[in-house]
Amino acid sequence: MFGLHWYGLIIGVGILAALQASTWLAKRRRIGEEVIWKVAWWALISGLIGARIYHVLDLWNEIYSLNPISAFYVWNGGLGIIGGLIGGIIGLALYFRFQTSNFRLKHSFQHLVDIAFFGLPLAQAIGRIGNFINQEVYGMPTDLPWGIYIEPKNRLSGYEQFSWFHPLFAYEALWMLLGFGLMFLAEKTNKLGWIKRSFTGFYLVWYGVGRFWLDFLRPAEFVWQLNLPSGIELNMAQASSGSMVIMGLLLLRKFEVSFSGNNKKP
Repeated sequence: MFGLHWYGLIIGVGILAALQASTWLAKRRRIGEEVIWKVAWWALISGLIGARIYHVLDLWNEIYSLNPISAFYVWNGGLGIIGGLIGGIIGLALYFRFQTSNFRLKHSFQHLVDIAFFGLPLAQAIGRIGNFINQEVYGMPTDLPWGIYIEPKNRLSGYEQFSWFHPLFAYEALWMLLGFGLMFLAEKTNKLGWIKRSFTGFYLVWYGVGRFWLDFLRPAEFVWQLNLPSGIELNMAQASSGSMVIMGLLLLRKFEVSFSGNNKKP
């Protein structure tokens, strides 16, 4: 019960921090604060469902096929951020679709998604602390001074003889905090204008690149893998991250072209 309390509390704090950050941006973009709190429920519920489904599918053969009912034990941890992103975007799209035509004339879907993604890296950074509480999302064994101790019961099969591991969740948390800092700086100042063009595009590139490389430090616990001709094996998260980077670059390029086109002299 102690682990349940702290894991849920940390996730809740992360969500509230993201909402506050997104509300701050909404006010700057002259979008009513009430819009953010309304859309939050759509994005949050569908995002959590998507995050859980992704995690269960990722580890189905190794964990959940042995006890399918455990897929509903969310208090034990296990949320895939990539699935959460997909679910969250679906929730945002549904919210936008069922609004009145007057609402859609005032607000674009792009702006809603950008505002939602603005606070997301902050929520991720805070939420990763929950992985420390549950002793999950750690990396390969290490003797580095910042390695973390993992209790024997939480060690993956094949790594029982090791005690200290890379704090992978901390690496990702720091990466996402840096990403949020860059987004905040781009919005607050006239610097880093290319980020401000599309916070969604920047987030997809930033998170995708970080997740892709950090997953090379994770133990081989994955079920779904893509074997490249070069002999390199990519797990499900890395394949998804690569797709995110491509999508993010396309978004940044799209809005760069739009921005340049709008500033051409007649």
